[in-house]
Amino acid sequence: MKKITAITSALALLTSLTAFPASAETAVPVDVDEAIYALLLDSYGCDDNKDGVVTEEEFRSVLSLRMNPCGFDDLSWMAGMESLNSLILEEGTLTDMAAQSLLQVPQIDSIQMYNVTLSSIDFLRDMELSFCRMQECTPFSDSELLSIMRVEDVTVQKGFAAKGGVFPEGLFSTKDLMLTIGDTDIACLDTYGTVQSPSSNSIFYGKEVGETTFTLSIYGNEEFTGKITVEDFTPEAIPLGETTEAPEILDAIHHGGGIGTALLKDGTMYSLNDGALQLEAENVESFHYAYIYNETGRNDHRDIVLYQDGSVTVDGKPLQSDLEFDYAKNGVCVAGNSAAYAIREENGEFYADYLYSGFGTSDSKVGQYFFSTDGEVMARAYMPQEEGGYRWEVFPMGITDVVSSQGRYFVDKNQILWEITAEKGEAPAAVQIAENVQAVGYYRYEEYSYPAIIYITMDGKAKLPSTHKEVTLCENQLEEEVVHYLDAANFSVWYTEDGKMMSDPSIGHDYHLSLDNVLTIDCRGVKTGITDVAQFVDNDYAGYGETVYAYFIRTDGSLWCYSSETNGYFEIPFTTPEPLAGDADADGAVNVADAVLLQKYLFGKAKLTSAQAKNAELCKDGIVDGFDLAALKRMLLA
Repeated sequence: MKKITAITSALALLTSLTAFPASAETAVPVDVDEAIYALLLDSYGCDDNKDGVVTEEEFRSVLSLRMNPCGFDDLSWMAGMESLNSLILEEGTLTDMAAQSLLQVPQIDSIQMYNVTLSSIDFLRDMELSFCRMQECTPFSDSELLSIMRVEDVTVQKGFAAKGGVFPEGLFSTKDLMLTIGDTDIACLDTYGTVQSPSSNSIFYGKEVGETTFTLSIYGNEEFTGKITVEDFTPEAIPLGETTEAPEILDAIHHGGGIGTALLKDGTMYSLNDGALQLEAENVESFHYAYIYNETGRNDHRDIVLYQDGSVTVDGKPLQSDLEFDYAKNGVCVAGNSAAYAIREENGEFYADYLYSGFGTSDSKVGQYFFSTDGEVMARAYMPQEEGGYRWEVFPMGITDVVSSQGRYFVDKNQILWEITAEKGEAPAAVQIAENVQAVGYYRYEEYSYPAIIYITMDGKAKLPSTHKEVTLCENQLEEEVVHYLDAANFSVWYTEDGKMMSDPSIGHDYHLSLDNVLTIDCRGVKTGITDVAQFVDNDYAGYGETVYAYFIRTDGSLWCYSSETNGYFEIPFTTPEPLAGDADADGAVNVADAVLLQKYLFGKAKLTSAQAKNAELCKDGIVDGFDLAALKRMLLA
């Protein structure tokens, strides 16, 4: 009887669309001096809800504080700001008394000072900061700056990362620093490739058990040396099963289960959610996602699924066409006669517009450009029409026999570098911009932190195509890049219920996949690992991050998952669950949660996978609507 009453009450709540506001309580200001309170009210982020009152809770939650130090000889009141990590001082004098009082605020890890007068920086040594910057402040000599820096040795387990080096960072310009490692077979910087970090400290990855050193050079002089110790770690060796073909990993939005990743195996597409597979679509030939334009010229990322019968869906909606397609990529669908059609959105529906006959191949490196059956570069452009709106049009570029390409740049067999230029609404054109070019692609160069498009001349010079300025490529860019591990990244950011960010990417990558196929995971300080892993897939989390799930493919092709709840691993079999009428969330049970999800779907606040929609469609009329919700309510009451 209690169960029936509870279900009836829950369903009654679902039928009500009225939101009743909670009774407001008078906000109580934090108990601090009047001058301090005025400072807090005037500082960004202290009045978090912007109600004109800084409460005790808001005071304790402040992460960063910007202030003028004039008039403050005692800053120890900041000790009550439990979350305070960063202090920014500007335009004033920091007295010796105020500086010493900061030693009573140990949670501060970063101090930045702009146009601040101070007589000594000795207090900064005692604060043991991670970061300190002084700009247009009282000048101090290099020896004085060096005197407040400290070396922190690194101890890390094999397969994991830890931070160390020389602190605080920020006292010297990054262009004057070089951090090097003695034996890179034992440890390396926790970054891909061989680019050295322009910092006094870094995150170090343990490759092999042993000891080595790191050295910080400033102005070319070796100033500090520290020790790196890599300790052994034993991962779990869970036996493999019978070898099978691994699923294809896909970037997805509509079919991504909320984390942007889908899997395609044996013609069936799945999403990942809460440590389990969810069926998304069956009889799938291929999948990709691309920008699709609508009638106003705006574009959005869309999931495009090509089915084995030649039909196409876009974000789950059928493409309005009677054609049977045998190719779909980069927003273009191709029929058997090599005729290409572009996908266009209009009034929420998707249509196939004829583009061009003689479609050859496409390449993800060049985006919206493709090659004809004769090998000529063809450019797509979204052009305004006389009758209004926009349509895709194709323009031949006259570039053939391409030997290298990246983005809008193409190198032909005659070593000519071409650039395709186009303004919005105008026909694109091919312009010759360089000769004697052997290749074009993404490379890293010393003057810039990230890869950029660079062309390489026949005599080996590296140049920027926009200015033709010669640059110096980072080491091994023209050779095989040095790889210290197969993969590494941080897990997705998760949030608390009040929107506070929980992840901390500063401690290093959350997972590493080593060269010998060991996956190590550091989840909130809990370290674990497993052998025989071929590829990391993705991760998601339940609720606001109470449980983290990490998905990966092992060397036998099987799909596995790590759960932080159990701190363990389990295999996820590729089995299609039997349909369960009413199980709208596809969790294997029919309950009030299904009615909640279905109501959210009907109000446009949630999406259903194809499997979920099949379970929710109780009236068997081909659509999921309010009648199905009513039928589900009757089912629960029965």
